[in-house]
Amino acid sequence: KLYYLHTNGNWTATDSSAVQSGADQLLAISLGTDAAVDGMLIRGFFDAESELDNFSAGKVVYVSETASKMDTAPPTTSAAFVRVVGYCTDQSKVIYFNPSGDWVELV
Repeated sequence: KLYYLHTNGNWTATDSSAVQSGADQLLAISLGTDAAVDGMLIRGFFDAESELDNFSAGKVVYVSETASKMDTAPPTTSAAFVRVVGYCTDQSKVIYFNPSGDWVELV
């Protein structure tokens, strides 16, 4: 699942429907069910089997409007934010996770 580092120090589910839920915060992918034990991926290759339903080689991957998910289609809802988190590779369901520091809010 995709998370952002909240100002309280906890990893919290992203949601592009709300700017305060990952637009300008540090992003990471959970490597298990407990971040303190299993760790978080800040950058690298990740098998997004259960977190990215619409995989297509070469496509951009965005923060989704579904909490803690990623999508190859950018958000379209007014007040949502658009932020690139990586790219689909030529290996099925494997993405290169490298979140951009740039984002835009839709009006």
